[in-house]
Amino acid sequence: MIRGKIRGRINRFTVEVDLEGERVRSYLANSGRLPQLIIPGKEVLLIKKNKGLPYKILAVLERNNWVCVDSFLSNRFVWEKLKENVLPFLEGWKRVRKEVRIGDVTLDFLLEKEGKWGYLEVKTSTLLHGTISLFPDAPTERGRRHLEFLKEKAEKGEPSFLLVVTSGGNVSYFAPNYQCDPAFTLSFYQALEKGVKTYLLIVRYSPLQNKLFLRKIIPISIEGVFLAELSIYFSLNGKVEGGKIIIENGKEKVKEILEFAEKRGVILKVCENKKGIILHILR
Repeated sequence: MIRGKIRGRINRFTVEVDLEGERVRSYLANSGRLPQLIIPGKEVLLIKKNKGLPYKILAVLERNNWVCVDSFLSNRFVWEKLKENVLPFLEGWKRVRKEVRIGDVTLDFLLEKEGKWGYLEVKTSTLLHGTISLFPDAPTERGRRHLEFLKEKAEKGEPSFLLVVTSGGNVSYFAPNYQCDPAFTLSFYQALEKGVKTYLLIVRYSPLQNKLFLRKIIPISIEGVFLAELSIYFSLNGKVEGGKIIIENGKEKVKEILEFAEKRGVILKVCENKKGIILHILR
């Protein structure tokens, strides 16, 4: 494992790195923009490659935490966990194929359980807003097509799963990045509403082993996602309780919240009490 410092991004998959005064070109296995990470002066971990560019970037140091930027490592991690059968929400599902082409979509994993097919897509999130993990950090038509595919399968009663993997620091929530990609955000809400089982996997990256270790699994719900977005865009404090969102400081923003929800295809019933406002998500 080799340490270096970023000099700059040359193109989508190539980053120039300073190795003790020597400029080298390194492969970045991540198509995202990584605006918080791929910054001149940031410390990175590299390994040597046998062909193509001489080095590959594995992780970036962010606030004393190594954030994995190798999206292939996230997929390898999930593939291994499927083999070990240690993810509770995928118990009994057997891995069949990876990188499987179905129609016009290439999906990460095809699964099988008791003669039924299951469909699984993995996304790597590196963008953070406080304790909220965001995806994507660049417009992604490919990612939106994945959501549409999973939604269609879920509507037919076929088990469909979306996993968001992050090695960010103190993460507790997930939200789609509306400012970056409104179309992806709308598809994300629709996928949740139609029954795509979605989870945030918080992992730790080990530089010594070049491996991810599972720290925590957080189920992703429409209520949780919407509350996370409200905290970003309106600085509202609240909690999800019994399938509803309770917000302490949102009485003066009800109209804005309703308009905000409409853009995401979310229909709300709003009630008020002494504690604040209560949001019931109807669809």
